[in-house]
Amino acid sequence: MNLEDSTALQFDTPYMVIDFNQSLKNMKKVQSFADQHGKTLRPHSKTHKIPLFSKRQISLGAVGVCVQKVSEAEVMFDGGVEDILISNEVVTGIKTDRIADLASRGCRIKVAVDSEVGMSSLNESAREVGKEIDVIIDVDLGMDRCGILPDDFPGFLKKSSGYSNLTVYGIMAYDGNVADESRSERSRKVASEVETLTKLCKDYERINGEPQTVSVGATSTYDLWAEYDIITELQPGTYVYYDRRTTEYGASTMDEIAMGVVGTVMSKTHSNHAVIDAGYKSTSIDNGRYPILIMPSGDTAPVTSMSEEHTVCSDANQLKIGDRVLLLPSHACTTTDQWDKAAIFGLNEKPGTIEIKGRGMRE
Repeated sequence: MNLEDSTALQFDTPYMVIDFNQSLKNMKKVQSFADQHGKTLRPHSKTHKIPLFSKRQISLGAVGVCVQKVSEAEVMFDGGVEDILISNEVVTGIKTDRIADLASRGCRIKVAVDSEVGMSSLNESAREVGKEIDVIIDVDLGMDRCGILPDDFPGFLKKSSGYSNLTVYGIMAYDGNVADESRSERSRKVASEVETLTKLCKDYERINGEPQTVSVGATSTYDLWAEYDIITELQPGTYVYYDRRTTEYGASTMDEIAMGVVGTVMSKTHSNHAVIDAGYKSTSIDNGRYPILIMPSGDTAPVTSMSEEHTVCSDANQLKIGDRVLLLPSHACTTTDQWDKAAIFGLNEKPGTIEIKGRGMRE
């Protein structure tokens, strides 16, 4: 990320900033990787929450996007994205009616399912508008979150064929939990998951014919999953920006991080102690790691504590009151969701701002 361009923008601090040139390089890198391995790419839009970015990813070759919420799907479709997978379970009639409305408006909407309750509600909503909706069966390979357990998969798949307005088109097995810093450990875990998923694909073929789609992979694992022939689709998300976590497990370098938060030194009561005007209301610390703090020199300074509106760093001899610093967040996705808009450079001739239209879309 370009430190000088990020901190020189004429905006008051703190502000979220996007280096679009670097983000575009990241998009091209992962799309090229998917193309070279014969996989389709369906990135998660929850990292950036900006329809313009999703459309750029699609223009580079992505087949569509993943969203986590119905409201995110509505934002993306209204912003011109037509092929959307809600890669999360939806069970209430209010939400499934909204999904059916998207289908009736021409959205190629798809939904992850792991319960008969969810499928029944979605089927009824689709029937009322005279549409068929594609569903993908979510399986739990070890994340211990949503998803059918492998032993229950054959029975659930058989039941799924009984819905008049739903079409099962494949298997989804997201494994964002596999984020070990050791690549060899991640590779070992993915190989174990592949053994289970291979059995499920055989069950699927026996019951329902060959799956059209087998969709897997986070930013931490997509490159490992791509080595296996049973996989058809990859769904990383964080790669559009990268963050501290992705550098720690080797998916990116620090230079490839394309989003951060700019703050100003607001207090320095002694030489080795500086306080920045941005805290965890500006950059998330949801996974327990502080952001990386980059000083004007390009050197890093250790963050020692954070509160709502303050970040405290030590070894701050270089810093003086009024200096601007760049905070590279531990988790890009949850940092993005804290901002209504971001400063951006590299998108147009002059720097400006861009609305984060999916921000705060929870329902």
